[in-house]
Amino acid sequence: PKETNSNDASIGNVDDLHFEEADVEQGINLWVYVILIDPSKLTDEEKAKIKRKSGEYEIGAYYDIRVYAKVGNDHSYLLKQTVVPVQVDFRPLASVIKDNRSYGMVRLHEGTTTFIEAGDDKINDRMSFLSDKYSTYALVYKDNEEPPVPPGPSPAPSGDVPSGGSKVKPAKTG
Repeated sequence: PKETNSNDASIGNVDDLHFEEADVEQGINLWVYVILIDPSKLTDEEKAKIKRKSGEYEIGAYYDIRVYAKVGNDHSYLLKQTVVPVQVDFRPLASVIKDNRSYGMVRLHEGTTTFIEAGDDKINDRMSFLSDKYSTYALVYKDNEEPPVPPGPSPAPSGDVPSGGSKVKPAKTG
C-alpha cells in the first residue's frame, strides 16, 4: 500500500495490513486526516468520558482522526478500524509540546474510551501513536517533576583542606 500525507499527518506500519491480492494489484492508497476539533463541538458527556480516562493527564487538544483507503480508481472510503494498529504521526498544537512532559492519546470510539501511549519528537514537533480505531481523540499530557539536583560539594577556600579529604600536592614536572 502507498502512504499519502495529508494535513501534515502520516500513517505508518501499513505493511502489516492485509489486503486481497486483486486489490493490491490495482494499487491501494491510504491516508490520514488529523483535524483539530473545537471542544464546544463535543458533548459534555464525551468530554467527561475523556477526562475520566485521562486520569492525572491534562487535556491539550481534541482531534478527529480519520483514515481513508482507495483501491485502484474506485472511490475512497473511510476506515473506522483496521485489523492491526497503524502508526499515526502528526504535528500537534505547538503550545502542547514542552520539555519534561509525558504524552498520551485518549480515544473515544463508539462510546468507549481507551488510553494510548504517545511518543513525541520535540526536534520536529511531531507526535505519534499506534491505533486500530479512528474517531475522536484527545492529546493529553502530564508535566514530569524535575529531578532534584543533588547537592554538590562546596568549593573549599584556597589553601584549606575539605573535611574528610587531604591536600593534594601539585604534580612535579620535568
